[in-house]
Amino acid sequence: MPWVEAALALVSGGGAVATGLTGLAGYARRHFALQRTPDEILTATTLDHWQLRVLHYRPAPNVPSRREPVILCHGLAANSFNLDFDERYSVARYLAARGYHTFVPDLRGREGSWPDASRWKTRHDYSFDDHAGLDVPAVLNLALTNTGAQRAFWIGHSMGGMLGYVLAGRETERIAGLITLGSPTKLRMSHLFGRIVNAALAIPLDPIPQRFFAQALAPLITSRFPILPDISAVRANLETRVLRQALTSVVADMPRRLLRQFTDWAWREEPISMHGGVSYLDAIARVRAPLLCISAAGDRLAPPVDIRPGYDLVRSGDKTWVCLGSGEAGVDPVNGHRYGHVDMVLGKDAPEFLFPMLGDWLDARANGTQRRHQLAAS
Repeated sequence: MPWVEAALALVSGGGAVATGLTGLAGYARRHFALQRTPDEILTATTLDHWQLRVLHYRPAPNVPSRREPVILCHGLAANSFNLDFDERYSVARYLAARGYHTFVPDLRGREGSWPDASRWKTRHDYSFDDHAGLDVPAVLNLALTNTGAQRAFWIGHSMGGMLGYVLAGRETERIAGLITLGSPTKLRMSHLFGRIVNAALAIPLDPIPQRFFAQALAPLITSRFPILPDISAVRANLETRVLRQALTSVVADMPRRLLRQFTDWAWREEPISMHGGVSYLDAIARVRAPLLCISAAGDRLAPPVDIRPGYDLVRSGDKTWVCLGSGEAGVDPVNGHRYGHVDMVLGKDAPEFLFPMLGDWLDARANGTQRRHQLAAS
C-alpha cells in the first residue's frame, strides 16, 4: 500500500518533525493535486443516509452511444481518482469517448462522500459490509435511473472488483457484465497484503492517516528516490509525475474497522461479513454475468493465486481470465512489460494496452450483443 512505502521512506531518511511533514504535504497539495471537470457531479443516497459523490461523464457526441452505462469503482486504499486520474490515465473518460455513460463513485468515507450531521462523529466507522450492502446498490440505482437503462456494466479495481462480484451475485438481472482488475477473493495472512494490513492496525489512530504520509512523500519522489521494493506497483512502469500525483490525490485514509475485517479474512482465508458470518463466496458463486478477470503476474498485493479462486467460482458461460505479464521472467509477451497492482491501470502503456482491452470486451456485450469477443488468456 502507498502509505507503507511512504512510511518506510520517511523512516529510512532518519524521520522528520511534524512541521516538516506538514510542509511537504502542503507543497504536494499545491503542486501535484489532480483536478477534473466531469460533465456533472451527482449524489447517490444510501439507505442509512450517506451522500455519496458520483462523477458522471456522458458519451462523446461524435460516437454511437451505448445503452448500458459503466460504473467504475476504486479500491480499498483509494478514491475515485483511481480510475479517473487525468485525461491520459482515466478509464472513465476513455470509455465515455467510446460511447458509454460512465459513473465514478467515491465510496463512503472518501472526500466528498459523508453521512448526515447526526452521524458525523462516527463517519470513519464502516466496513466492507456497508460498501457492499449500502453504497454499491445506491450507486447502481443512480446510474440506471439517470440513464433509463435496465442493466449496467461494473468495472472495479482491487476492492472495487470484490464489490462487483458481490453485486453481480445479488443483482443477477441488473448487471450486464463485470470486469475485475487485481481483485483478490482469497486473502492470506502469509501473503504480503495480509501482513501489511495487520501491521497497519498497530498504529493507534482511527482512521489511519496514510493520505498524509503519502502526500508528505510525494515532493521527495524522483526517478531514483526512494529506493524501495515494488510493493504496490512496478515502479519502472510509472511516470514520476504520475507517482507524485497518485500519492497526493489517490490515496485515502483507512478506518480501523474496515482494516480489521480484511485482517480477519486473511486469517480465515475466506471473506466473511462482520455480523452473521455470511460468506461472500456464496454471492460470487451466483454470478452469471459475463466476466473479464484481469490479474498481473508482478502484483505483490493481489497475486494471481489469490485472484483465481473467485474466477473459478463464477458460473458464467462467458468468462475470460487474463494475467498481464505472464510470459517468461514475468514479462508480458505482447509488449515486454511487467505489471503490478497500481500500474495495471496507471502504467505508462495502460491507455494503449489495457484500456482498449476493456473497451473491446464491453463493445462485444453492449446493447444486448450476444457475440463473443475472445481475449488471449494466459
